[in-house]
Amino acid sequence: MSGPCLDGARARIARASEHLAAIEREVDAIGLSPVEHVVVGAGITGQFSRDFQAPFLISILVGEAVYNLRAALDYLVFELAILDSGHVATRSQFPILRTQKDWNRYAASLLSGVNGDHRAAIKDLQPFNGVEWTAQLRDLSNPDKHQRLVMATHGTKVTVHANASVKTHALGSALKRPVGTKSEVSHILLFDDGLPVAGTLWKIRTGVNGAVEAFDPDFQR
Repeated sequence: MSGPCLDGARARIARASEHLAAIEREVDAIGLSPVEHVVVGAGITGQFSRDFQAPFLISILVGEAVYNLRAALDYLVFELAILDSGHVATRSQFPILRTQKDWNRYAASLLSGVNGDHRAAIKDLQPFNGVEWTAQLRDLSNPDKHQRLVMATHGTKVTVHANASVKTHALGSALKRPVGTKSEVSHILLFDDGLPVAGTLWKIRTGVNGAVEAFDPDFQR
């Protein structure tokens, strides 16, 4: 039997990435904007259509992506327990807890076999320590969230520039001058709390991947 490693967690992240790419293709196919890799946090405002029915395939892909991202963290804890204690902890799980009180109550059992330093690192990733992506992953683990997708018509005004003939002496790039504004309308797929579907999931994927890779040096010793 090979020693503890992060291959299982990485495989789950890779699978989630495939689901996210598929979500973007499906969103693009129904004419919604797939460009959601924007700053995600406060949500998007606009005209919401809660009567919009997203294709079931998108909801399924969202659920599968969330499942694999959550599973990647559980794989991490499973392997950490083996690394730290030399034994398999059958009920180990990556905790995602909202309060310090919940951490005090549940962390020890969920992180059985994981040593103090690794527990402290996991604690730093908790929602009660201000980590947004773990809170979002916890919320999206509720299957109901996968089926309550809405569409927002989001309008923005964009300043239109034209290239001038003068070049900047430092960079050699064309100067631009504003010639007017135009309106751009995007139809964006959102969770019912206003967060963009693809952008939020990619943010969580980045967080999960960063968490897993942060422990990699300990597995190389």
